[in-house]
Amino acid sequence: MLQGTLRLLLVSIVPPLSDCGVRIVMHRMLVQRDPFELHVASNADFADGLLVHTQLRLPDLVHRLRKSRFGPRLAAWVTDYENLVWPLTTNQALETAVQRFQPHVVLTLAECGLCHIARKTAQRHRLPLVGLFLDWFPVMKGHYGHKSTQAILSRRYRALYAACDLAFCTSDGMQEMLGPHPNSHVLYPMPGRHSVPEKFWPRSNGKFRLVYVGSIENFYGRMLCSLIREIEATNDLEIIVIGPNADWPAELLEGAKTRGIYLGFRPPEEAAEVLASADALLVVMSFEKEHELFMRRSFTT
Repeated sequence: MLQGTLRLLLVSIVPPLSDCGVRIVMHRMLVQRDPFELHVASNADFADGLLVHTQLRLPDLVHRLRKSRFGPRLAAWVTDYENLVWPLTTNQALETAVQRFQPHVVLTLAECGLCHIARKTAQRHRLPLVGLFLDWFPVMKGHYGHKSTQAILSRRYRALYAACDLAFCTSDGMQEMLGPHPNSHVLYPMPGRHSVPEKFWPRSNGKFRLVYVGSIENFYGRMLCSLIREIEATNDLEIIVIGPNADWPAELLEGAKTRGIYLGFRPPEEAAEVLASADALLVVMSFEKEHELFMRRSFTT
């Protein structure tokens, strides 16, 4: 029987941070509620002082190529290496973390590359493996290299699921897609621990307010831009958008900032003030064919 606090080694392409997306999900589960003694191993590039205890790096030559002026041209090839070749090697930094931290459990975010290193490390040290299946990463832009690898990555995604001693799925659709498993559970993202503020963000002039907080790039951005144009042609509606890294057309972006439509990134506590002032909250789902698999399995379904 386990004595004391369970030591959890999280191996993830993103650390648990309270800013956006998957990071918020993990932050609320693992940091805000503080149920475990946590050690985070990640290959993400984040500033010092954030919650990464072990930095996992690609081989020096590959890392330098990614950071060089040739990086954008070689991006697909580097990602293919990261997904298909890197997991075949033993990661010495992760081995050292296991030896020093002596975890009881390895938890990994299921994606395309690093999670398979986590799987082999857990098997090598005979540790239970827990998987978080939050998004179908093999079909997400930026997480695969060449499109021809998507089928391979999806098969390995399923193989990781089968190999997990415990699997958490973000939705019924995700669990259904992954199939039968002796210890699989649907675990919806947890709410934050900040309360609804007493003083709401400034109200509008009687307009019906729609508020969106989330990703605003790629297809999300295209749909939001279209909706902003439609709403601006009305007299009784307004929209407020919060999120990082808007990739919108320059003219629309500057206008949205000037008119208070786009507020940029806001920490959850500040975003809550804007959400509390809304008449309706917006969820954005792509109807583009290439995103169908991702849309049908994500939490928002």
